[in-house]
Amino acid sequence: MRKLITALISLAVLAAAAFIAPAITSAVGGTGSYAAWVASGANADATFANTVFPAVSAEVNPGSISAPSGASVWLTEGTAFGAVYGSSRNHPYLSVGLPGGKNEGSLTLTFADGTTPGTWGFALGDIDAEDVTITATSTKGSELDVSAWFKDAFNYCNTSPKPTSCPAGTSTGEPTWNAETATLKGYADGHDTRGDAAWFQPSKEVKTLTLTQKKISGFPSYQLWIAADEGITVAASPEPSETAVDCTVGEVTQLVNGGFESPVLAAKTFKQINEANVPGWSTTASDHLIELWSDGFNKVESPAGSQFAELNATQDSELFQVVPTVPGQELTWTLYHRARAAAAIGDTMSVRIGAAGADPDSVTEFTDALSDGWVLHTGIYVVPKGQTETRFGFASGRTASGNKSIGNFLDNINFTATECLSAQATAQPASPSSSASATPSPSASPSVSTTATPSPSASPSVSTTATPSPKPTAPVEVLPDEPTVITVADLPKV
Repeated sequence: MRKLITALISLAVLAAAAFIAPAITSAVGGTGSYAAWVASGANADATFANTVFPAVSAEVNPGSISAPSGASVWLTEGTAFGAVYGSSRNHPYLSVGLPGGKNEGSLTLTFADGTTPGTWGFALGDIDAEDVTITATSTKGSELDVSAWFKDAFNYCNTSPKPTSCPAGTSTGEPTWNAETATLKGYADGHDTRGDAAWFQPSKEVKTLTLTQKKISGFPSYQLWIAADEGITVAASPEPSETAVDCTVGEVTQLVNGGFESPVLAAKTFKQINEANVPGWSTTASDHLIELWSDGFNKVESPAGSQFAELNATQDSELFQVVPTVPGQELTWTLYHRARAAAAIGDTMSVRIGAAGADPDSVTEFTDALSDGWVLHTGIYVVPKGQTETRFGFASGRTASGNKSIGNFLDNINFTATECLSAQATAQPASPSSSASATPSPSASPSVSTTATPSPSASPSVSTTATPSPKPTAPVEVLPDEPTVITVADLPKV
């Protein structure tokens, strides 16, 4: 499932409480959330604190698996992996070995839902007397190309502070990556070393990840760390001036063909297609052409699925859909954007949302450079009173190439809609004297702490807790006359 990258939040908005909008942010400066592994026999399970990253289960075959505490073996912030996700000290990792008499074994990781591309990574350590081959599948069950996931090789014993398990002196050994066979290779003679490691960052939505260990000599074992930088912060936004009711976010609502997967193109090609033959989408282009690309054309890969669109097909234009909406609905949108040409000025596009039949204003504009790769953007739009159909559009702007027919790749567009915001008033700016009943944080603004809780369903959920107050029995419906637009922090780059 091409899912919206956001938490599905059930939020009880009570009298005089601040209107809370979820904002998803990436960890920066080497701070991430490491998998909290618990192992038993051949299996292990983990969740990720303070993040919407899905829970993961692991199974080894043959043999057993252990989850050391991370007190004596860890990745410091000085390692390539730690520089991105922070130190793994005192965070458990998986230790995977082969039982006596066995030359090959596998570890399969299964995620509760598809992972968000570019927001997590994994590191393999103590790769010396074995080779480890990496394979993965998508949420659709198809095999993924993992060859470009390799980021860097390093030796975690050659850092400071040196993990207590490392020998004295300088450790320089590193494994090598064979992209053709997707194998992280130890030493041909199988000699034993310490600290040889490498890390990877998946650029596709992953459902399963399999690590196949092949012995070179002795009784080899390797280490696995997983860390995610996809977190949730919940901050005070405009508060309603009237009493509100309980609201529950519904299932992810897909735009029709939001991933541009139809019509299906041949591999590594592009095609300019009349809008009548592209399900769901219309264009303002005078020639009515929509341009689609498939994975691999000009070496560009989709961040999710196998196809994407180029906004600048033959001219400046806008791609749009008209969807039914309920006045008072809070729409949370996400999309991937990527520049095509290499100039530093990047490609610029805008998101335009408004009433159907009108020429909506831009709710936000952003520019991404080619060096950024695919960038995930998100925001919130509250449907105003009387607007039962909403136009959801994406307009091209300046291109790095300077050519109006070259620029602005777009993919994986989704939105969620709350089931009820009908009692919320026109948003008013929050003031310091607000009597919000949410549990306050040490900062000046009221905040609500969130904890990721894996659910049995395909999508993770996040529980949000606020100090309760008496629930009104007869709320008064007050809707905004104008849309409320909340721009949320951009998500990690892919």
